[in-house]
Amino acid sequence: MSAYLNQIKDYIERYKREVRDDGLIEPHELAKWAYRNGLHKPNIKTVIDAIAADIAQVFREEYRTDRFGRRYRAKHAITKRKGNKTLALWADLDDQNAPHEHFQKSFSQRRQQIVGDCYQLKTDIDAYFTDAGHPFHGMTAGEFSRRRQRISLGRSAATQWMSVYCSVMEFVKGVLRFRKDSPVRLRV
Repeated sequence: MSAYLNQIKDYIERYKREVRDDGLIEPHELAKWAYRNGLHKPNIKTVIDAIAADIAQVFREEYRTDRFGRRYRAKHAITKRKGNKTLALWADLDDQNAPHEHFQKSFSQRRQQIVGDCYQLKTDIDAYFTDAGHPFHGMTAGEFSRRRQRISLGRSAATQWMSVYCSVMEFVKGVLRFRKDSPVRLRV
């Protein structure tokens, strides 16, 4: 880990000790505190990165409606390595000059990200439900569902959680079955 990241970790711990000890951290609140206390002084690269992040957010949030009434995202990105940097290259779906290959790669990268996110979500949920202190420790989703039906539990927060868990697991199984190398299927 770099010295810069260690410095950030250090002032995060200080913030937790001095300002907020409830285990919750809001990054903007933390950044404001670090800046006011002279713990984080932005350099020009940091300022440029912040502006670029704002631009990317604008791109991410631009939607249009096609002639069939479907709402679609207008700008699409791909990530590309250049030396030791990762670049995000954006193109407008309606720009006739944007290469078709850009969108193929963008859709493929987004699909891979979804698969990765689903796999990580499954891991996170499994870790949460296998914690020895958790009321459903050691239960599989199927076991929980059968036990809930047998004792006719109401829709408490815990049963809602498990219901969400079961739904997510079914979705994740479907996504993980989808082959990563399958061609992008688009309906025009």
